[in-house]
Amino acid sequence: MPLPFAHLDLPTAEQLIAAAEPVATAIAAAADRPDEPWAPGKWTRRQLATHIADTESAMLDRVRRVLAEDAPMLADIPEDLWAANLPAQRDPVVAAGLFRACRLALADLLHALPNTDLERVGVHSAFGRMRLADILRHCHGHAEHHARQLNGVPLPTPAYAAAPNRVLARHAATVSWTNHDPAAGTRYSRVHQWQFDTGIVIRASASPHVVPLPLSAEDAVDPEEAVVAAAASCHLLTVLWLAQKAGFFALSYTDRAWGELVADVDGGRSLHRIVLRPSISWHGLAPTAQELADLHHQAHRECYIARSLRCPVMVEATAQVEATAQVEATEPS
Repeated sequence: MPLPFAHLDLPTAEQLIAAAEPVATAIAAAADRPDEPWAPGKWTRRQLATHIADTESAMLDRVRRVLAEDAPMLADIPEDLWAANLPAQRDPVVAAGLFRACRLALADLLHALPNTDLERVGVHSAFGRMRLADILRHCHGHAEHHARQLNGVPLPTPAYAAAPNRVLARHAATVSWTNHDPAAGTRYSRVHQWQFDTGIVIRASASPHVVPLPLSAEDAVDPEEAVVAAAASCHLLTVLWLAQKAGFFALSYTDRAWGELVADVDGGRSLHRIVLRPSISWHGLAPTAQELADLHHQAHRECYIARSLRCPVMVEATAQVEATAQVEATEPS
């Protein structure tokens, strides 16, 4: 998922302060017709006003934690649950005061902040690693974006929407191999290593289905397995995030995924399909069969890995609602 408002320039403390009063004014003005939707089918003006203030408060907490802790976990804001379940008669004028106070406290933290601190990171439950600079862009863009909605001002097309191929992140791995027996000729070992950014090293090899033992290794990860695992992992992360936003909280998630390697008509080989078979147990309210199917369908549409693969990714899900009950849902790609 792309980082929100990543296209914006990094705001200074002075710019954050200058933008505060127009936003606070828009929040307070929601007290006029507070229970009217800001647009057809959208939140009420009261809900949107309090959402701006609540998010500013959460942003301030994230900035403090990123400055004080090493790569803290940053929970996503369950905004729809907050809008639905927090007291319905919250006062937009009070929300405006909360917004002002949080914005001034945020600007105070940024005064004399060394540029090196802008590279400090937190790990967001939905967006992954976020630098402090990313959080500040989000904070600045989020408040002004919703203030324009409260004021009835048409929203411009975001830069990232106008430029869909813009690079949002770069992911790297180091793959290394050493020939320990040059005299072996073509009977060389396929065992090698994958190293990732935190220093994690994984032993890898060609699949024994492709290169017979002992030139390959059964106890190593092969590229085909890695592609299957990447698709399953991406789907897991997307489902959990979407479920939480919908008010469903998972206790456990297990996916016994598999993929098929086939011979192509041109003599090559490729993964023909990947099948995901997730089983999820839920805490409290569990989704219905249709809600589960919708979650998997949306997750499949949003999963970066599934969107990147040429082969189809099938989802055959079993959701554990209770210890003695199973609900089935099948969603093809």
